[in-house]
Amino acid sequence: MPHISKDKLIKKDSEEIYTTLVEVLLSSAKKGEGRNILSELLTETEQVMLAKRCAAIALIAEGIPLYRIWNMLKLSSSTVRRLYLQYDQGIYPNLEKYFSNKKKRIDFWKALEIILRGGLPEQGKNRWKWLDDIYGK
Repeated sequence: MPHISKDKLIKKDSEEIYTTLVEVLLSSAKKGEGRNILSELLTETEQVMLAKRCAAIALIAEGIPLYRIWNMLKLSSSTVRRLYLQYDQGIYPNLEKYFSNKKKRIDFWKALEIILRGGLPEQGKNRWKWLDDIYGK
């Protein structure tokens, strides 16, 4: 769990810092440096946490059962339920928009498959059949 100072920033300063962060990440992503900057800024634990949350939201958007999500991503059931409720309340409009793009969604699923397999080759003929069924392959 990340820890931040008890001393709060002035809202205007906080917003300016956040805006700068987003601009840095967006400009570096266009140059292919986004992963490097995130690796520099975030601990390995924070990177994994964000990647798992993003994957969980993508799976929720696809209608995958919650128990399958927490087993697949090794998240707690309470985390998956919380993300589901937030998704249901419309808290993730930017992620919904991102995953509505078919090419981006397919690229994401390919990356997620590699992550879930831990870089190992596919095992078994129908191992990812449920994912293929989603896309009607």
